[in-house]
Amino acid sequence: MNNPTTGIPAGQPDRPGAPPGLESGAMARQGRGAVLSAPILGLRQLHYYLELLSAGHRQAVHPDASFRSLRAERIALGIDLPELDTVPLWASKRADGSVSIPFVEFILDQTCRSLDAIGRSAEGVPEADRDALIAARGEIGAILAAATPDGETPPALPRLRDVYLPGEVLDRLCGPGGLAEGILQRCAEIVVSAVGEKGH
Repeated sequence: MNNPTTGIPAGQPDRPGAPPGLESGAMARQGRGAVLSAPILGLRQLHYYLELLSAGHRQAVHPDASFRSLRAERIALGIDLPELDTVPLWASKRADGSVSIPFVEFILDQTCRSLDAIGRSAEGVPEADRDALIAARGEIGAILAAATPDGETPPALPRLRDVYLPGEVLDRLCGPGGLAEGILQRCAEIVVSAVGEKGH
């Protein structure tokens, strides 16, 4: 399956660009139109999925008809799942603060798969970076487990149903300075290091 970021409500901070070091370093060495190496592709997919989660979270917490679609990013990654473009439109928040992000099980599972792909490229990077990657995988995996009914495996394709997660869990993951930002920063460092090592 293909592996695959957001709507920006008016007045909200713009989403981050490519993870630090990606466009200016490793990505530049790939050249336009080149086939991306596995770790760089994994990082771009991770960036997309985490931004997609953040898009749904922002739109649920601060609904606004004006938001930036991630369609271009999805197409650039070769993800033939146009329903993912609707994630911000269908996100919602209940009175108790819990938040529903469409296809959240699929998105979290693809996030885990992207982290796994980056982990496979992490040979030779500092142990602290590998440990941070393992910890991040564990935290995302725990949120996925909470979103997936007991005994079920995450869907291989986007599945639309009402899955509400505690608002504080998604705030911690998707909010400003949250887990997602830290994961992207650390994974960018790992990928740039791994690509640099293989280039020598």
